[in-house]
Amino acid sequence: MSGMCSICGQPLHAHRLPNGEIYWKDGHNAAPLAEGRACDSCNGLVIAHRMGTPKAECLAQAHFLRVQHDLMSGWEQ
Repeated sequence: MSGMCSICGQPLHAHRLPNGEIYWKDGHNAAPLAEGRACDSCNGLVIAHRMGTPKAECLAQAHFLRVQHDLMSGWEQ
């Protein structure tokens, strides 16, 4: 992992080749939804915003993802 998502706060995960070798670990460009980097899940929201979805709607979805992750983390403990 390399850094945190500037939208949802979750870790940025490495992208790997089929042999396990890491080829990218810095997430995605979060602009114009946020400054910094975006995780794989939030990258879809960034793309939606770039295509015209209102920023507030994208950020509400990001909040849902954050809550969902927090709930799932509680189940794992």
